[in-house]
Amino acid sequence: MIFQGLFEILNSCFSGIKIFYNNIDRYFLEKIGDLLRIHQDIENNFDTALEKIIPIIIDEFVEIGLYRAKVQNRLSAKFLTIKIEQMGTRSSIIDLYEKKIAPLVYEIIMEQIIFYLVDDRAIPILLNFRKKGLIELEFIIELRNLKNSLENSPKKLEKLKRYIRIRDKIIIKFCENKEKIESLEDLDNPQNKIQLMYLIYKIIDFFDIQYFFNFSHLKEYLKNHLEDCMECIPLISLKNPDLCYCALYLANQLDININEEKVKEYLLNAYEDQVEEFEFPIIEATNQLFFFLKSTSLTKLWLTNEQINEIVKYEPEFFESQHLEEVETSQLAIILTTFAFLELFNKVDENSIKTIYEEIEKRITPEGIKQNTNGFYSSEATFYVLFSNYVNQNLDKLKSSNILDNIVSKIYRNLEFLDFSKDMNMDLLTELFYSVESLRLFNCIKLKENTIHLVKYLFPEEIENKILNNTETIKLKVRSKYLMVNRTTGETNYIF
Repeated sequence: MIFQGLFEILNSCFSGIKIFYNNIDRYFLEKIGDLLRIHQDIENNFDTALEKIIPIIIDEFVEIGLYRAKVQNRLSAKFLTIKIEQMGTRSSIIDLYEKKIAPLVYEIIMEQIIFYLVDDRAIPILLNFRKKGLIELEFIIELRNLKNSLENSPKKLEKLKRYIRIRDKIIIKFCENKEKIESLEDLDNPQNKIQLMYLIYKIIDFFDIQYFFNFSHLKEYLKNHLEDCMECIPLISLKNPDLCYCALYLANQLDININEEKVKEYLLNAYEDQVEEFEFPIIEATNQLFFFLKSTSLTKLWLTNEQINEIVKYEPEFFESQHLEEVETSQLAIILTTFAFLELFNKVDENSIKTIYEEIEKRITPEGIKQNTNGFYSSEATFYVLFSNYVNQNLDKLKSSNILDNIVSKIYRNLEFLDFSKDMNMDLLTELFYSVESLRLFNCIKLKENTIHLVKYLFPEEIENKILNNTETIKLKVRSKYLMVNRTTGETNYIF
């Protein structure tokens, strides 16, 4: 997922990109055709077909020079478990290739191209691609020109190297601590167990390394003890997320069947508790309400207009500037996000919305985003400001801030000191979590402003100008697997 934005940039840079994809299709479809001539019986059984096709593709990439374990991880992605019927397509082996196999194949090859830009050790792999007919000479010339441009801009080249190496740093750190991470599934305290696994799993998911971990104990717990998570914990915050939401998210990701009616009953009771305890939930219980609404989305529990009005009511003085100065940046962003989530953004007093945005903008600096007017730079605040601006189509306001540099630095710093244990430093983990979540937004929001932000940070000015002047930027269909952040829920979904 961390390279998705780079794939978009490369798609916009190379004039021969369509030929590049077509060559890949021709090569691998020939291999699949050879298989079908031997095993004609698999043509109408997609599960069996995948079982036969995937090993052949893995062997091809290993022959080219890639590590088998890395290719296996790529081709064991959750993406492959999506039923082809869910993709809105008719069913044939060609559809199976185009919708499920090809996007992963493109991703593997594009990653090697990205590695070549920063490391000459990738040259043998590219030469083997050339020998196989996967890339043409003209494409290699374009690629070499891009590499030259980067080498002539050493500061940009170093930033690109540092950005690309984030994935390996995360993978090494998490895989070296595999046993410690899996041991957290067996913590006695449900709150510690579920909150920690939620934060860690989302990072693992972002870097597509679920294949390396065994979540069987967590799955078993969620199957048999989900009700232990259906309780309101005290002091819910963005660093102390709601227990029920964390459990529902994990159950959804790990394909655990839950008793939805029982969960909905709990959520409706939680709703009643909120409106009884707080006169103005959106102001007095902002975080609690935020996670509650995300839980209703996961369980498809739709509130009535009367119920919605009860939780979003407020007094106008709450949004006066002297009051907002005392509110944390992430809370301001969540209030905006909540209005948008409930499709109320255009119905709320315009001056109130404007005042919130003005207060947030005071805290956006060239170095990053502050949690308070005179406070520290915060990964949490950065993520929620990015998301609220995406929700309300205001990303252009962030173009002057060097947010990415701040995000990348925080990932390296927090990763270095992070230790996985039941007593682990939650501040380090949540700072890493929100930095990774911000990267998710930069890579999974299909807007030109986002692509430009990545280009400005990672590439020389001539590449930036090329992207700015390309009217097809963003319109081009990314043919590798593509994840997009839902503007309403904030969850990431595949698009086809």
